[in-house]
Amino acid sequence: MNTAQAIPPVIFSLLLITAPTRAALEMGGYFENRIFTATGGDHRTGGYNSLRIRFFPDISEKINLESAVNFISPYGFWPGHEISILDRAYVDFYSSRFDLTIGRQRISWGTSYIWAPLDVFNRVNLIEPKGEREGVNAVRVYVPFGRLSGASAAFAPEGDIPDSRKGIRVFSNLYGVDLGLSFITGRNERLLGMDLRGDLEVGWWAEIVRLWEGDGAVLKGVMGLDYTFEAGNGLYVLCEYYHDESGEPDRSRYDFSKLAERNTLARDYLFSLSNYPLRVNLTLSASLTVNLNDNTGILNPYIRYDIFQDVSLTFGAYIFYGPEGGEFQPTDKVDPSGIMGSDMLFSWLRVDF
Repeated sequence: MNTAQAIPPVIFSLLLITAPTRAALEMGGYFENRIFTATGGDHRTGGYNSLRIRFFPDISEKINLESAVNFISPYGFWPGHEISILDRAYVDFYSSRFDLTIGRQRISWGTSYIWAPLDVFNRVNLIEPKGEREGVNAVRVYVPFGRLSGASAAFAPEGDIPDSRKGIRVFSNLYGVDLGLSFITGRNERLLGMDLRGDLEVGWWAEIVRLWEGDGAVLKGVMGLDYTFEAGNGLYVLCEYYHDESGEPDRSRYDFSKLAERNTLARDYLFSLSNYPLRVNLTLSASLTVNLNDNTGILNPYIRYDIFQDVSLTFGAYIFYGPEGGEFQPTDKVDPSGIMGSDMLFSWLRVDF
């Protein structure tokens, strides 16, 4: 049997086993409506409605079952069609010696905010780094060694076993610094990585990755800092630098088709984010993503208003800049639709429940 098809029957069997013991079924989630308007050309408008529903029945203290379904309905120029996705469907078994998670889940082993070279199981969306990440079918084991130390092992079936991703991560805390070591294999590649996080008044973190693909090896690294200035209501600032030896330093050698498999094309990037609360329910923010090799970037200013406790409305823009042919300013040949690199105004309504 193909290993990629092994997870769903396991989940179904566990649902049948635990069905007699289930108690109250709790639900949660959110609804989003996003509207985008291109500022150039014919001022095209499009967007999507999204509904995410989470189910988490109260089974027992040692068993946790959770699932989440996404319903997405695009309109206007927004690509795609109406879809429904089972994005989470997993069961946790807890014991005094280990925890076991089986099913479609999120596996996040990195410590960086946006670039995340260690997060190979669930890719980060550069436009919305803290948004939901697509789940991965996997089996994961967590073994605690103490209050601040432990190890995790994961196996994500993808066709044949040699192509399937599998990895192990051990972590601890030394002198107030969180430290993790990871080894991941699969898809004709091996990855050895280290992640660090600490706080010396200024928060800091780092990821260092050595990646072997075929007969070659490359180095990837992230360094980040964040700090809240005592100005007015408190100005939060975050900066993160990323270096990727597998990227191209020359924009003329970009292969945009690789964006289906990786998040970036070049070697050096800088990301910055700032938040300033004007009032308790009104926050002004801006982020900047810069390709340091071709000098293209994305500026994203926005303002969020919390209408009620669980209802928010955000207005903002995506402003793309830099020379044509760069990563964030592709030519018409690369993007005949003209959507990539087009400045956008957007509104975002979110209702949590």
